[in-house]
Amino acid sequence: MATLLDKMIFENVFTKLTDKDYVVASVNVIKGLKAQLQLLLGLVKNKIQKNSIAYEEQRNKSWKDLSKLMGIKD
Repeated sequence: MATLLDKMIFENVFTKLTDKDYVVASVNVIKGLKAQLQLLLGLVKNKIQKNSIAYEEQRNKSWKDLSKLMGIKD
C-alpha cells in the first residue's frame, strides 16, 4: 500500500497540498508501523537490551506520528 501511495505522491496525483500532506504523513505512519513490527519480531527472537530499546524508540515514534495525523494531543 505504501508503495502505491509513494508512486501517487511522486506522480503529483494530488491537486490539493493538504491532500498530499495527509498522504505523505499516512505513508510515514505505515512505514513506521512496519518498522515497529520488524523490530518486535527481532525482539521476540532475541530479547537483548539493544532490540528492546530499538523497539521502544520506534513504538514511541509511531505513536507520535499516528497521534499527530489523527489530531490527538499528547
